[in-house]
Amino acid sequence: MMKKSAILLTLLTSSVFASSFAFAAEENVASFDLDQIVVTSTLKPVTVFDAHANVNVVTATEIENKHYTQVTDALRQVPGVVITDYGRVGYEGSNTIRINGTEKTVVLVDGVRVNTTNINAFLAANLIPVENIERIEVMKGAGSALYGADAKGGVINIITKKVQDKRTTLSLAVGNFGEEEYKIYHQGRDKKISYRVNAKKHNLGDFDDGDGNKVERSLRGETYGFQIRDEFSEGTDLTLSFDKSSNDFTYRDSFYGSGVVDGKNKSEQWTISSNQKFNENTTNNITFKRTKYDFSYKSVKDWTTSMWGSNAVDYENEVTGWSFRDQFTTKIGDKNTFVAGLEYNNDKVNYSTSGTVLNKKVITKALLLQDTFQITDKWDLTAGVRFDDHSIAGNSTTPRYNLGYKADENNSMYVSYSRFFIAPGYYEYFGPYTYSKLNPEKGYTWEFGWNHKFDKDTETAIHLFKRKSHDAVAYDYNAWAYTNCEKEEAQGFDVQFNKRIKDLTFKLGYTYTQTEQESNGSKSYNVRGYLPKHTVNIGVGYAVEKFAADLDVRGALNRKGVAGSAEFEDDNYWLVNLSLNYKPIKNTKVFLKVNNLLDKNYSEYTAAPYYGYYNMPGRNFLVGMEYSF
Repeated sequence: MMKKSAILLTLLTSSVFASSFAFAAEENVASFDLDQIVVTSTLKPVTVFDAHANVNVVTATEIENKHYTQVTDALRQVPGVVITDYGRVGYEGSNTIRINGTEKTVVLVDGVRVNTTNINAFLAANLIPVENIERIEVMKGAGSALYGADAKGGVINIITKKVQDKRTTLSLAVGNFGEEEYKIYHQGRDKKISYRVNAKKHNLGDFDDGDGNKVERSLRGETYGFQIRDEFSEGTDLTLSFDKSSNDFTYRDSFYGSGVVDGKNKSEQWTISSNQKFNENTTNNITFKRTKYDFSYKSVKDWTTSMWGSNAVDYENEVTGWSFRDQFTTKIGDKNTFVAGLEYNNDKVNYSTSGTVLNKKVITKALLLQDTFQITDKWDLTAGVRFDDHSIAGNSTTPRYNLGYKADENNSMYVSYSRFFIAPGYYEYFGPYTYSKLNPEKGYTWEFGWNHKFDKDTETAIHLFKRKSHDAVAYDYNAWAYTNCEKEEAQGFDVQFNKRIKDLTFKLGYTYTQTEQESNGSKSYNVRGYLPKHTVNIGVGYAVEKFAADLDVRGALNRKGVAGSAEFEDDNYWLVNLSLNYKPIKNTKVFLKVNNLLDKNYSEYTAAPYYGYYNMPGRNFLVGMEYSF
């Protein structure tokens, strides 16, 4: 049935694209905006140009037109962000998001943290269905003074949609490698009450890598949720939302003898949020979140034994937590904007693997104070301080200073200094590979940036950072244990250029990153080769009336692995992705998405030289239809 549906949709899509310019057009399916409004860098709405920070935005239009299935897909095209993926379902807890060379990254949803104890950034980012997202703000650079522990590399803030009208959208898509995706989304409004509901089913099967080698896997995933908002008056509202996902997966461990592994990944999130607008200058937000996450897997057949015993695996990670956040903002006169906030997080973890059973609770508390002072029409200074209290790592105070200069309407610059405090992770504290007491990491980051507008359709930006820290937690492959590094240094820069020429948009980004860790006299560079020294992001978009096309190119260059420990089949690789959208009639869209267009064989993780490479999928496509009414 799936193959017949794929053939039918492919023929339908091909015929529609072939005749795309023969239809009269009514609306454009692509967007391009040089002045996106963001809130992550300053805790108040400003344009990217005026944010005085290294911020990129992925819009809802980009998410829809490029048919990303999860948030981490969208992040791959953001300069300075590196995703490392095992390419298998069931490895989500080990996949990583790195910003400015570190995986210590905070993920927020509407300003509230979601990657809590033993839930990494990769898992947290993908808990939110992309259908509910208005935009994704990515702030690169230390944000611990604003957002607490782990904001060493940056912050990912997922902003959800606000309902403005009544609409229902149905979507059906199929592809090769057993992919199927079925979605329904409905939103509505009755005076001051708005609501939305969503549901999705996503299936995957075995895939072939770029060389035609088969990789066994299976995914049966479901997500659904709802949101209800009551707007009492302008700026004052109460929102209740719920999101749930359930994924059953199977994969074959080809390297370590665990055989066929079955697992389940489940999550639930309840959120209550209240905004209060006291007057034109003073607002307050209170958010309460309840999260439950359960990830488990075990070997079911074909596992082997070795000199250490059975290679069968049996793993479970259950995290139950709740959090509270209050943020008060007031404008004092014409010069000052003052923000005060407090946070409380309570996480209970039940964890078991390889005979190790852990039941621990981690509690964190924080207080934030920040003031933005408009010194003159051209100069502004933001100064903030955050106090964190961690139930295991202790407490720390981290300041942040940002000096911004807007020379004119076409040039803005900034320099910033931030300190950070990073508590070791739950597994690092209590897992089977920790033999000594770990200290929290502390350090600082300097940043400089310049934004320049050539005209209303052309802009460029340059950002630099330098970071130093001590007691960074890293895995010592000689001792087979987590230890504190004596020191860690990182530096880098990115250059971005955006251009619009009538119906064409161009985006070009280049990022250079160099990291160095030193422990017990030995040094490691760029996370043992997993972090490319050079990355290139190229995006070309074309939109006329009802037709839109997007071509994305990403290059990962100079991944110098450690000989005998972490070797890659290819130190450099380029990937090309293509998306096509067409609206033949009102409310109907057909689309085609092709990932890895050139069928490149590559890996982002490696088990070489002893085993092999975790190769990623070869050329894969998704073809579908969307209908709204």
